[in-house]
Amino acid sequence: MRDLRRYMGLLGAKVAGPHGEPWRAGKRPYGRSALSTAAACLKGFYVHQASLGVNRELGDQLARTRLPTQADRRRQFLGHLSRELPANPLAPPAARRRHPKMLPEGARDRLPGVVSTARDRLVITWLSDGGFRVGELCGLHFADLHLREDAGCGECRAPHVHVCHRAGNPNRAAAKTKPDWSIEDGTVCGGLVKRVSPAMVHTYFEYLTSEYPRPGPGHGMLLVQLAVIAETLRAGLAAGVDDATLATTLRESAMMPAGLRKRIDVFFDPDHAGWFSTVQGTKDVTLFLDLVKGSGVPLPVTEAARDAYRQVVQDGWETHDVTALVEYGWRSP
Repeated sequence: MRDLRRYMGLLGAKVAGPHGEPWRAGKRPYGRSALSTAAACLKGFYVHQASLGVNRELGDQLARTRLPTQADRRRQFLGHLSRELPANPLAPPAARRRHPKMLPEGARDRLPGVVSTARDRLVITWLSDGGFRVGELCGLHFADLHLREDAGCGECRAPHVHVCHRAGNPNRAAAKTKPDWSIEDGTVCGGLVKRVSPAMVHTYFEYLTSEYPRPGPGHGMLLVQLAVIAETLRAGLAAGVDDATLATTLRESAMMPAGLRKRIDVFFDPDHAGWFSTVQGTKDVTLFLDLVKGSGVPLPVTEAARDAYRQVVQDGWETHDVTALVEYGWRSP
């Protein structure tokens, strides 16, 4: 039994006494779930060997039982009739929770050191600091995030989030709370307003700039370039240049950003599948301008692009794709 306990200690279990260094050098030790699985495999193997007459003493030590808890009785059919349950002395102890739906003591401080992706760090930080329900977090849209002071909605001076109930989210996530909300001048207003901590803002931008699988514009500058390209297309079409020539010229231009070069064809197809709404484009460009406001650097082109997106949204194109800037220019007088 002592050798088996030392083996579990090498895997990462907490074992009293010296047991050497974990054999998985350079890797994280097993978690509680993996340790429980390893302990079950060990117990099953040696209990079977004991049934064949090999090391029966060890088999008797492993074949222990325990009294069922109230939670065990609830999980079983006719659990009120159970008198004992199998126990495994090699398995790690069960985590103690203050409440069935709350993390164990100290788990919040240990989780950031265990996760290895920016997305996981974002989820942990937002659930902990913001007090979000899972449905509220998974149902957020980019337009709901007002991660700057004195946002356009005027409902909270500090950085905040609008939790809005949407029944048609692609991932089927929806907030349980259903306060009224609306979009005014391209800005989400109403809903359940929750403040955002600096750590939440940090993890958001870390995830957005490193791991977010965005198929469309990656940041505000691409959206500005899209506005410039929209005007270029309008001028070319007004001069009588055909679509194929315009597409070829843009695709071969060294000034064309890589994020838009592969999507030139959608500029000439109003029925294409959307990949970034005009509301989100307005928010991202405005956020970019707010971030550099204190630097004193003039950005007239970016400000003009923001005004163009706002005009498109105000004229009823808030649900259209950002490439609606091109089509909007064709239809506007």
